[in-house]
Amino acid sequence: APGMDGMVAHNGFTPARNHEMWDEPLLARIAALSAPGARLATYSVAGGVRRALTAAGFTVEKKPGFSGKRERLEARLAAPAASSSMTLPYHHADCRAVAVIGAGIAGAAVAAALRRRGVIATVYDAGPTAAHGASGNPVALVAPRLDRTDTGVARLFRAAHIEALAVYRALGAFDGMGVLERPRDRAGAIALADLIADPPLPATHFRAAGNGVLHIEAGTVRPRAAIDAMLDGATMRLGAWVRGLERTRDGWLLRGEDGVVVGEATAVVIAGGAGLGQFTQTRWAPLGYARGQLEWGVVRGPAPVHGLECGAYVAPFGDAIVFGATFDHLAEPVVVTPDAPSRARNLAALNHLSPDLFERLDQTSLQARAAIRATMPDRAPMVGAAPDVDAAIQRQSVKPVHDGLFLLGGLGSRGFTLAPLLGERIAAEMVNEPQALDAGALEAAHPARFLARALRRGKLA
Repeated sequence: APGMDGMVAHNGFTPARNHEMWDEPLLARIAALSAPGARLATYSVAGGVRRALTAAGFTVEKKPGFSGKRERLEARLAAPAASSSMTLPYHHADCRAVAVIGAGIAGAAVAAALRRRGVIATVYDAGPTAAHGASGNPVALVAPRLDRTDTGVARLFRAAHIEALAVYRALGAFDGMGVLERPRDRAGAIALADLIADPPLPATHFRAAGNGVLHIEAGTVRPRAAIDAMLDGATMRLGAWVRGLERTRDGWLLRGEDGVVVGEATAVVIAGGAGLGQFTQTRWAPLGYARGQLEWGVVRGPAPVHGLECGAYVAPFGDAIVFGATFDHLAEPVVVTPDAPSRARNLAALNHLSPDLFERLDQTSLQARAAIRATMPDRAPMVGAAPDVDAAIQRQSVKPVHDGLFLLGGLGSRGFTLAPLLGERIAAEMVNEPQALDAGALEAAHPARFLARALRRGKLA
């Protein structure tokens, strides 16, 4: 059509002028992200478009066009796309080499999410077995964190809870007995009342119960069973302590004691819990640490029907109960063992939660476990591509990706609730899939958020 000053305006989206919108790799990605039977329509009937769609697995037909256009295309995906169509942006010519540091719930969730995409990760851990750190408790509580405001963090925690329920049920490692949350004080009672008046989850998840709320779908997960299932198929390097990372032209070297190279990879995910802070690539992150102690023991008579939560928690565990846990902030991660003062506090918390269970508890059967958790000052996790700190300082702006390095940490006491969704978030970024979280939720948990805040406040020099 005639344009301004006698110029002719051309269609900038036609395959002849904008072939990147129509090339085979892009249409193959559309097929990979589509369900079997998905339908597609386009105004273009160019031969290259028809051939690319056919190569991607679509059945293509010409149909009458609209608004003066003689023909258009309709296409239907005949079969699920093969996982081999997904390629890592970080890959050797002969393999996809991804190293995951940490064999707790965070690292296991990443390994499982990558395996679902056809990528077999090598998992490194200093311990003799998987889940030897904070993920090694005999049972873990999976219950939602619900906020009254609709923030990115609130949406992240809600989505993580729903994903965790689905994942652990599919693994056969979940007992959904429900968890009754009671308010700790008047402010807590007001908050729960607000949540009941405007529920952030469907009625199948959440309802009023007495002076609290019953999280109907919540319950406990068996950590070892879940983690072993998640790590199934991964290449395990247990007893391999990764002390540092070195960037190379093709990827990363993983160095252990005395700088010895223990592995190499094109992409690395640091998911080592409290060990996250030992890497120079994370020194800028304001990691905190907390000591937690958990108790479990046999009770006389019937086990509780539901879990109970009021700051501390108690939940059925076979013919026993598990209860606690303490949360004591530390200046740095240290080796910890169970101690008597923490047990006394856990027993006092149990007596407050349920005097009946406290009276029926056989204290001679008590066992305990203590571990260190990593935390972040804003109580949100840290997940995603690591920022390039040197570039941020030089340019006074945050460069979003430190090529091939990803971080997952700061899960605090909600590791088993958060990890399945955050593992998916890492794997999706690696293979260039759309994210399951909205932009606000992604930003709230992005590792670069702390650098960005420091830049805005003029505190990064």
